[in-house]
Parts: sequence; structure tokens; C-alpha cells
Amino acid sequence: MIPKKILQLSIPEKLQLAEELWNDIALHPNEIHLSPEQEIELDRRLEFHQNNPKADIPWEEVKSKLRPAT
Repeated sequence: MIPKKILQLSIPEKLQLAEELWNDIALHPNEIHLSPEQEIELDRRLEFHQNNPKADIPWEEVKSKLRPAT
């Protein structure tokens, strides 16, 4: 359940809070536990990347395709 005070925040404030929470979680990587399915998927993706290093698409290119043309 989300505390009422958090629900009353503006969208930018919620985004800031989410970023701060994520950054705090990232400080404790040993406390993040993946399911066996997640481990398998990560291993599959890593193997694909190692076998196809030129298949990557830069983030800026992906982002530009996600945004509608103005």
C-alpha cells in the first residue's frame, strides 16, 4: 500500500522519489535476489550480447524512435 502522503505528491516529485529509492536500492546489490527465471533470461541476454556485440542499439537511437515526431 502506498502511503497517502506519497500519493499526494506531484508527478515530478514522485519521479524524484522513485529515482532516490532506486539509487538507494542500487547501493545494496547483494540484497537483490533474482528468480531462477530471471537468472536464465539474464544469462541468455548476456550470451547473445557476447556473441553479437554489434547488434546493440545506442540508447539515443532507441529513445528517438520512442518519441513521436513533432
